[in-house]
Amino acid sequence: MAVDERARHELYGQLERTLGPEATGTLMELLPPVGWADVATKQDLDALGHRVDAQISGVRAEMADLRTDLRTGMAELQTEMADFCTDLRTEMADLRTDVGTEVATLGGELRREMADGQRLLIFAVLGAMFTLTGLVWAVLTLAQ
Repeated sequence: MAVDERARHELYGQLERTLGPEATGTLMELLPPVGWADVATKQDLDALGHRVDAQISGVRAEMADLRTDLRTGMAELQTEMADFCTDLRTEMADLRTDVGTEVATLGGELRREMADGQRLLIFAVLGAMFTLTGLVWAVLTLAQ
């Protein structure tokens, strides 16, 4: 039998006539506002607790899996970074060697070019001196 609002009102009136208004108010306050079928029992709460515990356990397992995945990813990233740094150091050493070789080569070429320029300058000055000496001698010889 479903309890509706009309039945509750009739019960209230009957109780009020029998127990009085104060006792009836207290008793009606203790009754649930809906049918007993809608009231949760201890078994309902226990079942809900078990479902919540199972969900929490599932979330914990997923979190553990995520932590494992994160640790694996971090380890892979550290390995990649270490490999990158090693490659970068190798390339920098190779570049340093190449630059040193190039500087040495350019230095040698510059020394050769300067030596050639000095030789050319010395021969030009000597040639000018001999020419000038010859001209001076020729002028002196002709002037006598």
